Amino acid sequence: LDAVLRAEAAAMEPLFAARGVALAVDVPGALTAAPADAEQLAQVARNLLDNALRHAAAAVTLRGFAEGGRVVFAVADDGPGVAREHIPRLTERFYRVDKARGRGTGNTGLGLAIVKHIIARHRGALSIDSEPGAGARFAVSL
Repeated sequence: LDAVLRAEAAAMEPLFAARGVALAVDVPGALTAAPADAEQLAQVARNLLDNALRHAAAAVTLRGFAEGGRVVFAVADDGPGVAREHIPRLTERFYRVDKARGRGTGNTGLGLAIVKHIIARHRGALSIDSEPGAGARFAVSL
């Protein structure tokens, strides 16, 4: 998992640089998720990083760590955040908190739905923490 996360971050670095958003990566070696499909987990990381880039003001962090016999990776941004009433619906297909903003950025409203389904196939969990004005954090536990 650590190699997958670092590769996705490296592939997206030019997009972050073009938008002037700093990407901090803190992923130690030896993070293993098994059994797992590396391509699907790469898609999860890519979707979460893309979502964070879309909403970040200046910074995004990707962290990976082991916790209680599981591996976790989290993507956090310093963007506008999400009101609590929207959080339960974020993983629904085509759901957008700000419909006008999503259309202008090429957002289809499918990224987080795809993330939810891939994580479910891997018997993992997705947690979302956010408050308006305080950014958002998406954590995947496998």
